[in-house]
Amino acid sequence: MKVLNSLILGGIALAIPSCVSSHPKTLTLSEASPKKIRFQNSLGLKLYYAGCSTRNYGGVERMCQYSEQVPADLVFQIGPAFSTVLYEDTSPNEIKSKRNALWKVFELEKVKFYSVDALDLEPSLQAFTDSHRGSEVRLLSSNVKTEGNNLFEPYLIYEVLGKKIGFVSLTSATSKKTDPSFKVQPQEEAFNAVSEIINSQVDIFYVLGNVGPAMRKKISLLSKKPILFLGGDIMENNSTKLLVEGGRDFFAKAPDFGEGFGDILVSSDVKDFKPSNSKSIGGLFYSFNAVILKEVPLKFNACSQAMQSAQPQALPTEAAGH
Repeated sequence: MKVLNSLILGGIALAIPSCVSSHPKTLTLSEASPKKIRFQNSLGLKLYYAGCSTRNYGGVERMCQYSEQVPADLVFQIGPAFSTVLYEDTSPNEIKSKRNALWKVFELEKVKFYSVDALDLEPSLQAFTDSHRGSEVRLLSSNVKTEGNNLFEPYLIYEVLGKKIGFVSLTSATSKKTDPSFKVQPQEEAFNAVSEIINSQVDIFYVLGNVGPAMRKKISLLSKKPILFLGGDIMENNSTKLLVEGGRDFFAKAPDFGEGFGDILVSSDVKDFKPSNSKSIGGLFYSFNAVILKEVPLKFNACSQAMQSAQPQALPTEAAGH
């Protein structure tokens, strides 16, 4: 049995071909159970080359070390991570260097896909797509549009232990948007459109991105299948377990800004979990753990090397402003 198959459904008009990765359509992992699914949200590029942290946690060295020591079966990232809004003031050249380096870090961490946030696309969509060019990380967004078409892959379907998960990525509109080359479709409208296409093919939806409590209620009413919301509003607190919402749907949020990861264990057997720490969703059993990366001295590793290799070249003073 193919335990984990990534089925990318075609026929979608993609406005920027460079955003489409060349990964094979089918990914097969071992049949061992449970499976570990890992995500991180709102990283924000506040990373220092030597592995120093933002808010005294995280940093690329700790992120990489944890990924190496505790591997996962599927790893993905929820934006924004590449936003010029979220990190410290710096020159345009250094912004470009950090973006390029972060794609390399994601590949070292074996990130399979990235849930794009509208803030990632500022100050320009072109700058974001240029930084991604050549990366093996797939780009996912269900509601970033250009001329009515999906700019990135609008959904993914993964088969996990015989059940199918439909990944939907929803960004919220931002008042900081200045690039007229794309639009952000309303979240509930985009979810409704995607769910109509793949509802009969999936057992559960994973809805990723900056989706607040009020919008989660609206989307839940539109869905014919259970939903696991991951990411949440940036102002929401981290969760330490799966939170039940509306009786059928669930929510979990990992630590923001590089402070940690969200680890989800999925199994076909409830015996793999403590009774107090598992939920039955879409025919499988789930457990969630928010991993806080401890601030400890670490040796120089591949993630830091990727960041250091992207040191920007000096710019003339007049070119170094924003």
